[in-house]
Amino acid sequence: MNKMNRFLIAFAVASLVGCSSMDVDEDEAIAENFPEDFSAAEYMELHPQLVSLQIQDYVKNYNASVGLSKEQISADSAAFASDTSVLHKIFVNPIYGGYSEELWDDVWSPITRDSIGSCKTQMRYLYLNLDSLAADSTKSVVKVFSPVITYGADSAIVSVKGLATEGGKDSVNYTITETLKVAAKKGEAVTDTLSCDTIPVKEDGTLSNSEYKHMALFNAYGVKDDLSWLKKITLDTLSFSYHFSLVGKGNGWAYRKCKDEESSNPIQGTVTYPTETLYCVDDLDIVHEIK
Repeated sequence: MNKMNRFLIAFAVASLVGCSSMDVDEDEAIAENFPEDFSAAEYMELHPQLVSLQIQDYVKNYNASVGLSKEQISADSAAFASDTSVLHKIFVNPIYGGYSEELWDDVWSPITRDSIGSCKTQMRYLYLNLDSLAADSTKSVVKVFSPVITYGADSAIVSVKGLATEGGKDSVNYTITETLKVAAKKGEAVTDTLSCDTIPVKEDGTLSNSEYKHMALFNAYGVKDDLSWLKKITLDTLSFSYHFSLVGKGNGWAYRKCKDEESSNPIQGTVTYPTETLYCVDDLDIVHEIK
């Protein structure tokens, strides 16, 4: 959303909630700015974002008035987030969520991501105990660097090969026997993160943080059926007329659908505020000048 649109939306909020404070003279002056065929209902239909803003403001004021504790608000928000049936209807409603059915299906489609499963561990070295058959002989220790261990069918180590010195070139290869056993101290282990295996993990889809935050704007605290409650909100339709007069008209907002013959009129280009040109929108959502 560009800076101008942010300004218009911010101004829209002010006009939508502040029109009741205008006096009679101001009302009459603004009324003169309406085209003869202007309809607040049609203007609202063409610009559901304005209706959404008014409803959001209503919900915000309502939530501030109910006086629930933080624990109650947290519980209510959790219940709202878990009710996917209501969330779905709010999500795809052009006034509330404004998202498409296709996006809803995409959001909840299972996703597959790669998860680290296991990494190959390379020991820095491995101690081997060499026991002589002679009863009076002393035990000697063999140290194998960068050992590669081979296991048998019973998961016992059957052979060890590696390097005689750390970083050296001379290789060694030992077969584990009754006299050559792996010592209790096996040596330092180094995990090679470049040799990690990945496992595909399926996860359920879910709303993104930004999508859920937008949905939460329509959560009325303490209300069990938010959707039914939202539909009962009485809109201030007069405020939308004021919005067109104060904001929409000068910025080139279409105020009605185009007639058949108007669909061939010049398409709206760059609008310089304040414009005196009136605009309509055709069935393809293309804005045209009204002559």
